[in-house]
Amino acid sequence: MVAVPILSPITGINPNTAVSNTTVSVTITGTNYLSGAKVSLVSGNTTINGTNVVVVNSTQITVQFNLTGATTGQYNVVVTNPDDVSSQQQVIFTVNEQ
Repeated sequence: MVAVPILSPITGINPNTAVSNTTVSVTITGTNYLSGAKVSLVSGNTTINGTNVVVVNSTQITVQFNLTGATTGQYNVVVTNPDDVSSQQQVIFTVNEQ
């Protein structure tokens, strides 16, 4: 039997707020992040995929979000490893009006 790493909850995001119509660089902390992980912001049917995702190490990811045209409000942050194991933190990132 092979042990599969399970992502623990996201423990931090910095910054955790930004204004719409900007691009923001974010650092996410947690555990068991793998190279090739994807990051997104999700609110209802809206998904904003992160770009320039860098898995610094197993506990830290840097990512950019282009918030051009983004609806203001609260978003869940979702990290998905290449093995399709996801970690989600509910209502952790807020987009404010510019």
